[in-house]
Amino acid sequence: MNLKKTILAAVTAACVLGFGSPAIAAVPAPPPGFADTPAAFPEQPGVGTRSVSAADVQASATISRDQVLLRAKSWVDVNVKYTQHGQYGNQYGTYRKDCSGFVSMAWGLSPSGMSSPTTVSLPNYGSWLGSLDDLKPGDAIDSVGGGHVVLFRSWTDGSHAVANVYEETSYTGVDGPDPGAIASQYSRAKLTNGGYRPLRYSGITDGGSNAAKDFNGNGLADIAALDPGDNLILFSGNGAGAVGWGGPMWPTGGQWAGYKQFTTGDFNGDGKSDVAAIDPGDNLIFFPGNGAGAVGWGGPMWPTGGQWAGYKKITSGDFNGDGRTDIAALDPGDNLILFPGNGAGAVTWGGPMWPTGGQWAGYKKITSGDFNGDGRSDIAALDPGDNLILFPGNGAGAVGWGGPMWPTGGQWAGYKQITAADYNGDGRADIAALDPGDNLILFPGNGSGSVGWGGPMWPTGGQWAGYKAIS
Repeated sequence: MNLKKTILAAVTAACVLGFGSPAIAAVPAPPPGFADTPAAFPEQPGVGTRSVSAADVQASATISRDQVLLRAKSWVDVNVKYTQHGQYGNQYGTYRKDCSGFVSMAWGLSPSGMSSPTTVSLPNYGSWLGSLDDLKPGDAIDSVGGGHVVLFRSWTDGSHAVANVYEETSYTGVDGPDPGAIASQYSRAKLTNGGYRPLRYSGITDGGSNAAKDFNGNGLADIAALDPGDNLILFSGNGAGAVGWGGPMWPTGGQWAGYKQFTTGDFNGDGKSDVAAIDPGDNLIFFPGNGAGAVGWGGPMWPTGGQWAGYKKITSGDFNGDGRTDIAALDPGDNLILFPGNGAGAVTWGGPMWPTGGQWAGYKKITSGDFNGDGRSDIAALDPGDNLILFPGNGAGAVGWGGPMWPTGGQWAGYKQITAADYNGDGRADIAALDPGDNLILFPGNGSGSVGWGGPMWPTGGQWAGYKAIS
């Protein structure tokens, strides 16, 4: 179902009926010494557009979570100064320089300019979530009564006691200018006591975003890996380009022996990262994540009987633009095939993503992410000549040629595994790779289809020797 169409139908009713009360839950305490930012000056009546038409919602962007954060960061990077009486323009359009204008810009909402939506009208572009724990990167946290809204980035840790946010804020008055567009932190107590509620834009998609790689629920991209002893291990991302030890995701003892390929994504639509894997019997199996760093048994994603025998590589993303996580796979005939997800833990046949005839013969690794910043899931692949190549997705289940993502000449020879997510927190899809020396290396994406050198994500010295797969 298209969420934006659902919101279109509900705009008038939402304006008349309002919204339900949030659930009451225990509030975890922030760490000792944590200090909240000062209270934001509230948005004043008469600012912006407080009524929303169906045409406004329809004209607003369909956008990935990574794009939302990238757009927000464009204001934070230059510290756009706050005022409710002015506007700022860049490559993402021109919007009012206050809290709701900032979120409207990040989400790509219509109208723009001084008429951009307010804390009161933003909810008409999406839906309230049941709990702060349901937040994903790029969602908003809106205090309609308090006149302020912030953009959620991540939780600082699995306790969900402190949120990392982007905001456009003033502490002193309608024309600020202090402090402007900033990255800040809000305790859960401040959010709860301030009447803030989690809000999801109807046009946002998970395709190519950290939501597909966040196993412990803190909003940061992690890595799951099969270790030399055939155990599934979590390496928690720190959002700054490195990972730490997260422990087993499944009981140890080599229970993953014989598993041939695996990939990660939210396959059942519960907002938690899952694992899909080809088992020793050549069946595609679902392992749902619990959002706390572990997975459980979910059963087959496709009829059993060894039908995935000979499949060489798999990766995941929203390749057809329906908001569900799909699988792309290299079949026994060296063709790239789409298996659309149904949002309930299974996949179906989707057909070729690239002309058939074995044109992917010799390709060694594939991974997926939004590498060119257009909101669609792309594929990055190591070709037979050991070059890293981009295949941009069209959002309708196919990919095209995008050219090299790194200088050619076989510089990726000996690289053993690749995976992708926004590991450094800049809103762009990066690549993590196991190099010939068995080190985990970061290659930050530039958002335009290329990557650069980022250095080690874990202490060097070949500590990843024997790891069989990463995602």
